[in-house]
Amino acid sequence: MTNSFREDFRWEDLSPEQKEAMRALMHSRLSEPAPEQEPAVDRENSGEYCRVRLMMAVNPSTPAPVLHQLARIEHLEIQERVAENPRAHAETLALLAEHQSPVVRAAVAENANTSLAVLVRLASDENPDVRYILAENHHSPSEILAILSDDVNPYVSCRAQRTLCRLQADNLLCESNWNSAGQSAQKSSGG
Repeated sequence: MTNSFREDFRWEDLSPEQKEAMRALMHSRLSEPAPEQEPAVDRENSGEYCRVRLMMAVNPSTPAPVLHQLARIEHLEIQERVAENPRAHAETLALLAEHQSPVVRAAVAENANTSLAVLVRLASDENPDVRYILAENHHSPSEILAILSDDVNPYVSCRAQRTLCRLQADNLLCESNWNSAGQSAQKSSGG
């Protein structure tokens, strides 16, 4: 497959028949057993299979069940891309949060679909890079950021404090704009 295919492919542009055929192909490729003469590891890591799976992992239109199947494939880059995908379900992200690679766990920390329970676990991750990514994530709840602001790593704690301040400033700005809009509405209505 060429890069132009990767760049031009859009799930939403396919006809219903093409989508069904693609789903059937993806399902058969993900679930078919490896042939006897070829070890499963070699087949899974072959160029064609990796490229197809990688394209599915990065595509924001890939259905969540397919992403969950892709997350189970022992291939670091594919698992990282699944963790970054905005359609990945919390269950898939919880699975990837247990990954041995901090790169995959950091991608889970950035995903807005990651559950609070997983975020709490990642807030105490052994790798400071994972905690730092979580500390700079603006989707992180303030409770998680408060925990990270007391982190033993000064970079993590500083980043968490900065993110908390920014979120609080954004919140104050929103409240200020809301109050200004409310006062303007009252003046225009004669109230």
